[in-house]
Amino acid sequence: MVARGFSRRALLISLYGRIAAKRARSRRGSEIKRILVIRPDHLGDLLFATPALEEIRNAFPQAHITGAVGPWGRAMWEGNPNVDALETIVFPGIAAKTGGNPLAPYLLLGKTASRLAREKYDLGIVLRFDHWWGAALMWAAGMPRRWGYDVPGMGGWLTDAVPYVSGRHEVEQDLRLVEAVVGAQWSEAKSRAPLHMRINRVKGEPPLRPPCPTPLAKDILGGWLEASRRVVIHPGTGAANKLWTVSGWAEVADRLVEEGWSVALTGAPDEVELVQAIASASTSKPLSMVGKTAGLAQLVWVLDKAHMVLGVDSGPLHIAAALGKPTLHLYGPSDETIWGPWGDPSKHRAFRAPGTRPTMRLDVGSRELEGGVEMRGITAEMVMDQVKQLERIAEREQAIKMQESTTQTDRRDC
Repeated sequence: MVARGFSRRALLISLYGRIAAKRARSRRGSEIKRILVIRPDHLGDLLFATPALEEIRNAFPQAHITGAVGPWGRAMWEGNPNVDALETIVFPGIAAKTGGNPLAPYLLLGKTASRLAREKYDLGIVLRFDHWWGAALMWAAGMPRRWGYDVPGMGGWLTDAVPYVSGRHEVEQDLRLVEAVVGAQWSEAKSRAPLHMRINRVKGEPPLRPPCPTPLAKDILGGWLEASRRVVIHPGTGAANKLWTVSGWAEVADRLVEEGWSVALTGAPDEVELVQAIASASTSKPLSMVGKTAGLAQLVWVLDKAHMVLGVDSGPLHIAAALGKPTLHLYGPSDETIWGPWGDPSKHRAFRAPGTRPTMRLDVGSRELEGGVEMRGITAEMVMDQVKQLERIAEREQAIKMQESTTQTDRRDC
């Protein structure tokens, strides 16, 4: 791995070293007027980064802030008031591998760096802890201040790096990096850094900012919207080995219907096969919403209308938690300590099969409809035990909202 890092570094320096140095000299000593924030990941990670975006905006209120995201995650930051523009990059190594030219990532880096250099960014921040490509991109684009994590393959491309703390939740990880950036800038300006940051995972502080909802035509929802007890099951996710079982979701859906819940299955267009398999395996035939929400904003609207949301480790589940919905997240290969729900653990429950541990290996691009051994260890009975505890919370909150005669969407700052 070390030798590979050295050969990669040597190749990039030979390709772009001279032009990178020239670009950096032209920006040296400039004020921070333009900032690039790189987060190449999927929806959940981008949602986790929204408090960090707000901190950057608070620290640099006059700066133009651009988010660099993949096309797979762009919808999460669209419309976010703390971002002035979005730069979409098909980051290598994040989407499923497709083979092809082994030099393609390096050539793409040079082409993208040339485009970013024209924007004359004064500060670049890469929020993913192991994203050497993003760190090298900032270097090649000549950004004079380049922040990220001090991990192998990253630090050499950065002007400033902070430790990556193993086991720390991603929301806090991002915030601590931004805290260091802000502190250094205020120190450079010989002023005192603001000390208003409050981080509390159990309380969900600071809150995450999901996209604002866009209403969906009510006829698409059938009678689900009129039901007094509404639950959404969102079974899909970006890595196949994070999925639960088709039969498990079908049994849970049937048992919820027996108990008086109206069940809706949601999913992206590429999750049609999974959702249809679950609907076919169930006897209650829950409402299928797969592919019927035109973009993330409409899915947010549907989630906001639910009284409870169930699923696996996925962006939509984290959105539901950010909306304040009682949620159940099933975990297997990913680590709930790092990527678990942000907020009250009794209301946003992370559950894994007893005796299993996260492998941290994700099967992106697989067409399998069921997850790996860690996920198959979860039974429908285990899930229903967790659901029973959530039901009490959901019913209590529903009663309170009926008394208040208002909805959570009405209270959201959109």
